[in-house]
Amino acid sequence: VSVDGLSPTAYLRTWNFSHLPPEQRARHYRETPRPDGSLLREYELVAVDREIEIAPRVFFPAWTFNGQVPGPTIRATEGDRVKVTFLNQGTHPHTIHFHGWHAPEMDGSMPEHQVMPGERFVYEFDAEPFGMHLYHCHAVPLKRHIHKGLYGVFIVDPREARPPADELVMVMNGFDTNFDADNEVYAVNTVANYYMHEPVQVEVGRLTRIYLVNLTEFDLINSLHLHAMFFDVFRTETPQKCHDGWVARPAAGRAGTPLL
Repeated sequence: VSVDGLSPTAYLRTWNFSHLPPEQRARHYRETPRPDGSLLREYELVAVDREIEIAPRVFFPAWTFNGQVPGPTIRATEGDRVKVTFLNQGTHPHTIHFHGWHAPEMDGSMPEHQVMPGERFVYEFDAEPFGMHLYHCHAVPLKRHIHKGLYGVFIVDPREARPPADELVMVMNGFDTNFDADNEVYAVNTVANYYMHEPVQVEVGRLTRIYLVNLTEFDLINSLHLHAMFFDVFRTETPQKCHDGWVARPAAGRAGTPLL
């Protein structure tokens, strides 16, 4: 997944560069308390072209944030100040567009917002509203810049803490390896079939919270199916009540009872 060896398994539970040694982490992430009790969270994101392995001996010429696809998961609490220094070390103009609320000049979606190769820009805004959001390059053609790998997850936690849980970030992505606008390789967290050999492990009886993102370009719809699980489903953005109760069938074929 990343130039520094972050595996799809490690990516599940990594945010704010927590996988890095303290000295290296400080180059990309810092937090400073503010008078109101919130934090100033400062990040450094770097666009760089890099070939990544998306399946055994299958490589893809990606455009990445910090050498990885998906980009680093950014996480803050509602009301924190987020400051992102973006350096474009790639070969094309890029931007960062954060989903959520921010001033127009911080949106990164207009042609005048493009950051040219070798240049930098600082995005600064308050983290709101709470919920799971995305960030991605918004340069045109948009599909190409996203499909090539310039995307990541932006989580804003509510001010009031939720019940503790084992939290997992899962990004569904696809790769068009022959550039015909049709994906040949599909994965969760970039490496196809990785979890067939390295299963995702969770504890029996422990609350599990999955942040699921579909960033598969060129497909109208995709879904994730897990066996033998029961879910409360919270759709995109900031709902406080679940929308659906799903019935998941165990491997033995016995149907469970819906939550709702």
